[in-house]
Amino acid sequence: MTRLVVEHLADEALVALVPATLTLAAKEPVSLRALSAHPLILPPAGNPLRDEVDAAGRAERVEFRVPIEVEGIRLIADLVAAGAGVSILPENAAPADHAGVRQVRLTRMPPRRLALVTLRGVKLSLADQAVHDVVRSLVRGGEIVTQPLGRTASR
Repeated sequence: MTRLVVEHLADEALVALVPATLTLAAKEPVSLRALSAHPLILPPAGNPLRDEVDAAGRAERVEFRVPIEVEGIRLIADLVAAGAGVSILPENAAPADHAGVRQVRLTRMPPRRLALVTLRGVKLSLADQAVHDVVRSLVRGGEIVTQPLGRTASR
């Protein structure tokens, strides 16, 4: 019996973030191979997103050039807008209001799985339960309402 309880919340698509002015050689959705013709801006090795992108590249036998490694979605978007390269980000994290970039769908890019993980048989404190409730609500797009004693609920 596993000691962990994994509560699947959602699957999130990963998309390419490219300069708004960039014309890609391929039509959407774009393959990882077509995207690899451009330098990538990604988080450093060891970052979970980077691990997912690297694994997808290995599965497709695609080698990426990653000359710029930075943390921070907004900084990555700014670098992409400046023409320093392209990136791969979670669809909901890629800034939709950034005029200098656009999202491009990718082929054969596995979705990112979002889950809450807890130890089996462990009773969560009120604070831990409140955090779980808020995370569930945020991921599922619900409204967060604060209750007495710090409890939270979704409407």
